[in-house]
Amino acid sequence: MVPPGSSINEPPSSLQPATQPALIIPPGPPIDSLERLSRHSFSLSTIYYVVGSVLASSLSMLSTIRTLDFFFPEQARQGFIPHPTSGRMWLLRLGYYRLHEPIERADDWFYMLDHAVQIGKHRFLGIIGIRLSMLPAVGECLTLKDMRVIALLPVEKSSQQIVHQQLETLRNKTRITPAGMLSDGGSDLTGGIAKFCAAHPETLGFGDLPHQAALLLKKRLKEDERWCGFIKQATQTKFETLQTELAFLVPPTLKSKARYMNLQSMLGWAQRILTVLDDPTLIPPSFSSDKRLQEKFAWLREYRNDVHLWCRWLAITDASLDLVRRGGYCADTRAAIAPLLEPHCDSDQKRKLANELIVRVENECSKVPSGRRMAGTTEILESSYGKLKIVEGSQSKSGFTSLVLVWAALFGTTTMDTIKAAMVTTPTKLVHRWVRENLGLTVQSKRTQFARILRLNLTEKQQDT
Repeated sequence: MVPPGSSINEPPSSLQPATQPALIIPPGPPIDSLERLSRHSFSLSTIYYVVGSVLASSLSMLSTIRTLDFFFPEQARQGFIPHPTSGRMWLLRLGYYRLHEPIERADDWFYMLDHAVQIGKHRFLGIIGIRLSMLPAVGECLTLKDMRVIALLPVEKSSQQIVHQQLETLRNKTRITPAGMLSDGGSDLTGGIAKFCAAHPETLGFGDLPHQAALLLKKRLKEDERWCGFIKQATQTKFETLQTELAFLVPPTLKSKARYMNLQSMLGWAQRILTVLDDPTLIPPSFSSDKRLQEKFAWLREYRNDVHLWCRWLAITDASLDLVRRGGYCADTRAAIAPLLEPHCDSDQKRKLANELIVRVENECSKVPSGRRMAGTTEILESSYGKLKIVEGSQSKSGFTSLVLVWAALFGTTTMDTIKAAMVTTPTKLVHRWVRENLGLTVQSKRTQFARILRLNLTEKQQDT
């Protein structure tokens, strides 16, 4: 029985703790006047706290500052929590510093290249690198901390000749000829790297395996009537169930870009629905009736054999990608690829795909000098672009802004010493100059100026009337 006047949400007094538990709050950013840098209002620890939070958690700057305000209200009241614009400039200065750090002279540098593209006329060629002697052990994947930013080069258009010229300019500037370069299958990058390698035979050019595997899948699926019919049915089913009690079973949306590199979600969905169709008791009656389930998803039974084949194809590509992702291109990978894929080859169609992958892996591995190992995927570079978009937030849909410099800050290990060196050696005027020279008027700034012109025009018309 609950005594009159007591809350049903409270436990009996016999079960309540004798004392209220203490609220554990982590210590706030250290505030030490002796720790302040020249021409800075905030301590080095505060700067490290803010910058580290953004880089580690991929939060926007505004979210980071508001989080600090919430946890440390006393510091915020005293003005020791910075404004988001201050944190933004710290990140830009760190990115500029990383971008202009001297590169260690060595003959075992390995570069990865890819373009970052958003709306507007600008695109950026991002180049990151790692010394082959510093590659992670076999079995481990590359991380952002392993890599070092080499260059961030703006272009309005790209071609083989432009990429080749950019690489030659970079070589003259750094006085480093890399041992190898890796890119996706873009003709401009592949051709530019080929021209550079022809001029400098000590550099080897490699193709990114994930893109090669995606092209093999694309060749099989793009013109396949069964696949096209499957995607059409899945799309129709999504529209029919999105606003119903079956919304928890709607199929995913394939990405418009690189869709053949992201088939796992769609095929995984098809497998789950087929499992449910085979055993409708897996869906509680309170979720949906079996009749409704059959009405909307029974068409998938017609594709059961196709889904099985497509999943096997995906398993073959995934197995080869994981081998190269963790082992790179080398003699051991060349020897391991065929035995690895053999268990998947129980039909002619699967064996044909496996053989094509084996040929590609063996071709890339055959370029590697004896005793060396080269990276085989640009996934770490592409993930850095994804992380940049998270930091940019909604701004990523409005073209490049000065935040593109944050990309350079994502690589390597950010320590207190790194932050201190960046803040001391990189004044804000260098950041502003870099943005002017490499971005000019951004899409955002044009929109702002255009809105101002419209307001002035409207004001003048109102005054005339």
